[in-house]
Amino acid sequence: MKPWRQGDVADVKTFQHFADLRRPATTEALRLSKSVRLGGSPVVRIGSAVEGLVVLTQTCDIQRSAARKPYVELCPLIHLDPETARAASAREMPRFAAIPALGPDVVADLDRVMTVEKGWLTYASRISGWNTDDEIRLFQAAVARRYQRFAFPDDFVESIDKLRERIVKRHGRQASPEGQLLAVVKEIRVVASPHWSAREIGVTLFFVLPGGTLLPVPDELVDTPRQQETYRWLAARARRPMDVAQRLLAEPDVSSRSILWSRLAEAWAETCEPKGQIRSIYAEAVDAREYSVEEYWQSAQLDLDYLSERIQSELASPAEAIPEPEAVPVERTPALIARARRLGRFLRPGRSRSV
Repeated sequence: MKPWRQGDVADVKTFQHFADLRRPATTEALRLSKSVRLGGSPVVRIGSAVEGLVVLTQTCDIQRSAARKPYVELCPLIHLDPETARAASAREMPRFAAIPALGPDVVADLDRVMTVEKGWLTYASRISGWNTDDEIRLFQAAVARRYQRFAFPDDFVESIDKLRERIVKRHGRQASPEGQLLAVVKEIRVVASPHWSAREIGVTLFFVLPGGTLLPVPDELVDTPRQQETYRWLAARARRPMDVAQRLLAEPDVSSRSILWSRLAEAWAETCEPKGQIRSIYAEAVDAREYSVEEYWQSAQLDLDYLSERIQSELASPAEAIPEPEAVPVERTPALIARARRLGRFLRPGRSRSV
C-alpha cells in the first residue's frame, strides 16, 4: 500500500452501491425495479459508470497494517460542466472536491462513498491525484467540510435566497464585474446575534478576502483626497452592486478600494429580504489577516448548494406570532470597530437592514 495516498485515484470505471428495489431512490434503481421481477431478494448491487475512484481515507490509515485498518473509502471521479466545476473549485459546493491535477472540470463526488478492503486496492492502477501540498490541503479541507457543514435555519435560507441566486449566476464570469470580485472572495462566513436559537436574530455575513487585499487600520484617521472623492461618489446616489463592482475594478488607489469593498459587501447584503426570525442582515468585507481565529470559530461557512432544505410537516404546530422588534444591534467588538475605523468612521449600533 506504500504508493497510495489520500486523494489518489484508482483507475476503475465503476462505482457500486446497494439498493432495495421496493423503494428505489436513484435513476438506476428505478429502471431496474421496472424491468426485474422481484422473485428473490429485492436488494441488488448497482454499478454506475465513472471516470475513476478517489481515495478518501487518510494516508496514515492507508499505510497502517490491514490487520488494524483493513478498509479504504472511495468516491467517484466525475466530469462537470465548466460553470459547476468552477464553483466546486472555489469551494462553494461541498458535494464536490476539485482534483486540479487531473483537469479543471474533474471532481470527486463526495455524496457517494463505497468501502473496499485494502487488498482490492492493491490490484488497481494508481493515478496521482495531486502534485503539491496546496492541492492535497484543499482536498482534505473539502472532505472535512462535507461532513461538518452547518444546518442553517429555514428562515435564513429564505432570507438570502436572492443573494444566493446572484452569486451563483455571476461567480467566475469574466464578463461580470461582480463575478470577477466574487472569485476573489475566499469564503463567506455567517454569524448570528445573539445565537441561531433566538426568537429574533441579527445576521452578519463576512466576505473573507485574501490577506493584504484591504489596508490595515492606520494609527490616525485622515482621509486622503482620493478617499474623499470615493465617499462623495458613494453618497451622490444609491449605488447598485454592479456599479460599485465596476468602480472597484477600475480603482487604482488601495485605500479607496478598501472603502469600495466594504460598500460592495453592504450592497450584496441589501439584496437579502429578512424573513421570520431573521430581523436584520448586515455584511462586511474582511481581510483574512484581520479575521481572528475566535471570529472564525464563532462563524459558519456559507455553502451555496447545501443551504438547509426547508422541512415542512403537516403535524407541525402553527408558528408562534413574533412581535415586530427594533433592529438587532451589532455588537461593537474590538475587531469590528477596528475594521470600521479603516473606513474613517465608527460603525453605529443597529446599522443594518431590518424588516
